[in-house]
Amino acid sequence: MQATITSGPIREIPEKIDVTFELTAAKLKQLLAVPRVLTDEIKIQPTKNGLYMSTVDLAHVAMMEIGAGKNFFDKLEVENEIEIGVSLDALWAFTQRPKVFPKDTKFRITSAIKKATKENEGDCPMLYIEYETREFQGMNVISQIDVAGRSDPKMPKLQLPAVAYGVPVSTFTKAFNVAHSRKYSVGDHMGLHAVIEGKKKARAFLTGEGDRKENGLFLKNYFFTPMVKKKTRRTPAVPRSTTMDNNLWKCDEASMKKWENKGEKWKSLFQIEYIKSFLLAAKEVGGDMDIYMNSDFPLRIDIGNDILGGKYLLAPRIENA
Repeated sequence: MQATITSGPIREIPEKIDVTFELTAAKLKQLLAVPRVLTDEIKIQPTKNGLYMSTVDLAHVAMMEIGAGKNFFDKLEVENEIEIGVSLDALWAFTQRPKVFPKDTKFRITSAIKKATKENEGDCPMLYIEYETREFQGMNVISQIDVAGRSDPKMPKLQLPAVAYGVPVSTFTKAFNVAHSRKYSVGDHMGLHAVIEGKKKARAFLTGEGDRKENGLFLKNYFFTPMVKKKTRRTPAVPRSTTMDNNLWKCDEASMKKWENKGEKWKSLFQIEYIKSFLLAAKEVGGDMDIYMNSDFPLRIDIGNDILGGKYLLAPRIENA
């Protein structure tokens, strides 16, 4: 079913429209799931090829980039490639009332300029959110957030020699839940290991770590291999100014030699709460994950498909020497 509003809006939308996109409640939830675990406000960058967002959390522990290609939407019209500042809570609220707004609820979201009605007022950018269910039709109007001058976080260039391709979100989530079961509670950090078994293959190993205990388990069917540049995923709707797929460097000579030594391993520790919240969001996005790692380096996870994709970067906890 296409998310096309069948009749006119309850309130009049200004003539000067910059961006309009239509999608269902289910797709709106997919689009917002990952960014909302890190921030309450975000800058959306629309292009004729789709929408793009990037953000970093207040503690600068994690960051993400996510893009939705044009084919993700039932309709996408971009008159001007502006920057739209929005409250994620205001949009996310529509996805949290499934009895009122079922998954097939149709949304049309329009960014437009509301002309000043008084001499001492300026023009105001607004977001007009029209919706239609099988029972009713309505509109919410919210002010946009001023994002002028806000810089866009960029994925840093990192040497992440070990990568596990195509790990299902459900598989990684099950392993994570077992390693961090309350019954075997061991601390607030997760250990991720790549233990080399030979022939450039390393076993993927998760641990739950604390002061006096350690839980661990292998992922039986998923292995780390040397990073292959040509396999890196592309996030849809990336603005021309960004080069996300060039941000993974090839393995250096020392890293490549490590693959020849059986028993060698990479290991990093990460905060459980960040992993947990990301996995809940990744479940909404769907698909599988490519996981990149190195010892005491940030963890990078690429997720999604050809029309909706994202990249998540999480800083490690560096153990005391």
